[in-house]
Parts: sequence; C-alpha cells; structure tokens
Amino acid sequence: MNTRLILQREGKTIFSLKCKPSKKSKYGELDIMIDAGKNLYFNQVVAGNFFRHYHLPEDKTDGVSWHGYYESINERLIYTPIIHFKNGRDKIAREWHLGSINHEEPFAFPVCSVYLPREMDLSNVYPSQYEKHKKIKYFIKEFDNSSDQRIDIFITSKGISAKKVLKLSIGWIYKFIDVDVFNDGKALPLHKDDMANGLEVSVDNSGHDMLIRTVRNQVEASNFTSLKGSYSLLVHDPNDSYQRIVNRPVIEIDQGANVLSEQGLLYKAENLKEKYEKELMLWLFRVKEGGIVR
Repeated sequence: MNTRLILQREGKTIFSLKCKPSKKSKYGELDIMIDAGKNLYFNQVVAGNFFRHYHLPEDKTDGVSWHGYYESINERLIYTPIIHFKNGRDKIAREWHLGSINHEEPFAFPVCSVYLPREMDLSNVYPSQYEKHKKIKYFIKEFDNSSDQRIDIFITSKGISAKKVLKLSIGWIYKFIDVDVFNDGKALPLHKDDMANGLEVSVDNSGHDMLIRTVRNQVEASNFTSLKGSYSLLVHDPNDSYQRIVNRPVIEIDQGANVLSEQGLLYKAENLKEKYEKELMLWLFRVKEGGIVR
C-alpha cells in the first residue's frame, strides 16, 4: 500500500505528497512527488541550504519531484540524485544533491516543509473527493485559517517505524528542534505548544512511515522567517542530513552528581551518534530474533 498525504482547507486540497519506490538504483529507496493544489502556485520555493546557497525559481512553481537514487553511467561514473522544480509538466529548475532515503541511514529523513498562511484565495480550487482505493492509503489533514502554520514532513527508511525513531535518542530532534537544524545545523527550540501537540505518524505497510509535524509558532530567529505568512515550500537540504544530525554532541547530566565543580555541575558528554546507534543496533537485534514490532 502507498500513502498519499493530502492537506486540505475548506474541504479543498491545497497540497499533496506521494512516494514511490526508486527503480533505477539499489542505493536510494524512494522518489517523492510534491504538488500544490490544483490551480494553486507556491509563492516561494526554497531549496534548503544546498551547498551553502538558496535557489528560488523565478517562474511559477506548482510541483517538485524529489529523486533519491544514484544511477550508474559506467564503472567509474554515476549520476547523483536530483530534484526537479516544475510548472505543470515543464521542468523549470533543478538541484543535484547527495541525499537518499536508505537503510544505511535509518532515521526520519527531512523532506520538505509547506507554509500555509492564514488567508488563502481558494476561489479557483474545487472541493476534493478521494474514493477508496485498495492500493492507496490517504492521510488527509484539514486545516483552519486561525493562524499561519507550517507542516514539516519526514519519511523513514524502509523497516524503521516513525514511532520507533521517536523513542530513540535521535527522537528529540523531531520533538523539540526547529527545521534550521536540518539545513545548517542551527538548533533553535520549538515553541512549547508545538513540542506538546505538533506530531502525527502515518504508518504504512510498505515499510516507509511519515512523521508529520504541525508548527503554529514559528521561530523568529529562523533562516526561513521570510516564508511565514505565504503559501510556500521549503525543500530541506538532503546533503549529509544524517551526519549533520547524529554527529551532534549531547550532554547527559549525571543525576547522582550533586556536587558543583569549578566548571559547574558534573556532567558526561557523549556523541548523539554513539548513543543513537547503540540503541538502534540493540533494537535491530531484537527485530531479527523475534520479528518486526512497530
């Protein structure tokens, strides 16, 4: 079964995202299709922090195809993954990148964020109807116009459930930290209300889950503040996403240390990658022994 994420307002589709397996490479599990609602165009499209720069297509953009596979040219050369920005069926811009969703980097991959303004002109958008389909699972979210909102979308590698990722050490990134960390490593905390209420999980028996985060209180210090209040799309930088996240140092307070040293409270520093991968290897061993438990 394939899941399609549908965002709606007033019963009208304003955004959709669907995934399909990559056929051209064993390295890279998914292609992702992103579309604005019919008769809608994004005000801005920003391609994260790709190699330290931004790219905003000048033409009207209503779709993005995110390709996460590596294609062999010959024994020495390969094509790297690519993202196409589209106006209808026309490809108007592209970004080559080094990212893919694959089992070697088992985490919830940051794909994109869609900005929904409080006011949208939907006069040319018609109400949507989705009939039941045996091979398609629709995850439909309805939004009101009470405030500006941003929807962050993450997708797991095959066989690693989103619920499991959230329980591991790496899960705090999705619960507490804003999207800048996925683009330039800047760890800005989410508003406490978004920490408490912003996460949903779409489970899919294809092996890939979606983690969907709703943010209503966007951080003013973010690099992407200019997108707030517009109908815009941020495609996160996929270059070294896993390394950028899991190689961050973390501090674990020793709960038994009630004595202050000259530097302050005694603590133990540990790399998030070490902590996360220890947990992950233990979990994978249990899965191998007893079967997958989501």
